[in-house]
Amino acid sequence: MVLVLVFHELLNSKLMENKGRAKRFMAGSKALAVLLPLMGITWVFGLLSYSSASVVIKYLFAIFNSLQGLAIFIFHCLLNRKV
Repeated sequence: MVLVLVFHELLNSKLMENKGRAKRFMAGSKALAVLLPLMGITWVFGLLSYSSASVVIKYLFAIFNSLQGLAIFIFHCLLNRKV
């Protein structure tokens, strides 16, 4: 649900108003390609940790969840030319 809302807001943002429909869709698709693995894979391990007694799955969930914040910092701050 969050990804759908992000995609919708991205397509309707002021930066995208004067771009064509195809360019808006490509920009949204690129954003989804980055966000889906970043947000989705983490919670797959989170759901598996409830059904599994394995400590490895729980550690993977904790590691991927903490790396999620690092990835957001890298993409939003370090790779942003304005910052």
